[in-house]
Amino acid sequence: AIFHGAGVTEFHSLRDKPLEEFLKCVRIKTRGLYNLLAAVPPTRLEALHVISSVLGNSGMRGQTDYTFANAWLDEAVRQIQAAYPAIHCLSLGYSVWTDTGLGKRSGALDLLRAFGVTPVGLEEGVAAYRQLLTSRQSGSRFIITGRLSADLEANLYPSFNHQPLRFLEKVLCW
Repeated sequence: AIFHGAGVTEFHSLRDKPLEEFLKCVRIKTRGLYNLLAAVPPTRLEALHVISSVLGNSGMRGQTDYTFANAWLDEAVRQIQAAYPAIHCLSLGYSVWTDTGLGKRSGALDLLRAFGVTPVGLEEGVAAYRQLLTSRQSGSRFIITGRLSADLEANLYPSFNHQPLRFLEKVLCW
């Protein structure tokens, strides 16, 4: 089995991000997976699990490189799953974690909380992974988050058209 969870990030707008910083972020995800698959070819694998990010699906201002790297990783895992259906593939699109991970190490927790993002607790994040391990869900991409800001949710989910009913006049979170 391969479990790939490497990543780096720096908050900068795309126009202010040095090319080498952008490429470093992308290479850690892409070359990291490539090197692991060179060491253990897919024909020998039973499982390929990667830590991705919800940003690979939603995007986020100041995170263009990280968004691109994780979208690439998600698609690479999907293609490996299609080519080798016997491999149990999971691309885990987590949002920021409370107690560990890149968001905590980079000092981004307070900034993300200010944007309306509620981090995933350690127990919740591990429980979600364990559930996916045992349930053998179809597909390879899964999103695991706390509450997200309205703009991130709007990028993740289609618009919600509903008939106004009693107690559903205003949907706060979908």
